[in-house]
Amino acid sequence: MHVFVNCINNSMQVKEFRKQYSYYSKSKSRNIITQEKMIELQCDCCGEIHTRLLAHYKKMQTKFPEFDKDYCNKCWIPILNNRPEKIKKVKDGLVNAYNTRPELRQKISDIVKGRHAGDKNPMKRSEVRKKVSETRSKLMLDPAYRAKFRQPSLDAWARGCYDNVNIGGYASWHTYQHSNGKQYKVQGRYELAFIKYLDENDMTFDCHKGKIPYVDDAGNTHHYFPDFYVHKWKCYVDPKATHWLKKQYKKFKWLSEQHPDIKIRVLTEDKLREIGVKV
Repeated sequence: MHVFVNCINNSMQVKEFRKQYSYYSKSKSRNIITQEKMIELQCDCCGEIHTRLLAHYKKMQTKFPEFDKDYCNKCWIPILNNRPEKIKKVKDGLVNAYNTRPELRQKISDIVKGRHAGDKNPMKRSEVRKKVSETRSKLMLDPAYRAKFRQPSLDAWARGCYDNVNIGGYASWHTYQHSNGKQYKVQGRYELAFIKYLDENDMTFDCHKGKIPYVDDAGNTHHYFPDFYVHKWKCYVDPKATHWLKKQYKKFKWLSEQHPDIKIRVLTEDKLREIGVKV
């Protein structure tokens, strides 16, 4: 037994010794007794004294760049398990098991539903809802965090997940009974007045049909949902208050630049009155 200085860290004294070890050898059909080289060292993280097989210690130093200090198992295992490649491997394994084993998927579903069913649902408690809301609001102050949700939200709009939903409270949806027998959903009093004008003047049109993609200056993909396409005018028509046109000026600028072949006619209050629309 002797003491030497750990040259890796240049700060820790390590005791080297041999420990008797026995195992059964199938080839020799008997127990083999041997002496394994061991080291005793102090954890550079928590200070705990621990022992390791010398060969295993050297192997860990070679195999794992993260093993840059004399860690005990309590300090080393979290470092080992939080490596990106380790996390990805575990995640891929769980996803594969979830997708290929229906019984596991059902078991997880039953556990989650049972845990949050009825009055067990924590979101039914006002203090929990308040805490969640405050946490989300705080996280959304970080531009990087907020950006993660921006494009998925835009994509959801494009898929029609928010059709006919008045989330801003600025304009209500109306159902217009056309003289052709069809019903049309229109938003706000300007659209309602314009569709009446089209009906009275026997002008054919498409209402809230289709979408036109465009990209903003930050590289996010948006979709413009036209209010009307008037066949006689051969263009899209967007009845819009001047106030909102000023706020959405960039949107129409991007559409014009990226789709020069598409004509979009924005009709504000004055222009609607000029053509005879009662607003």
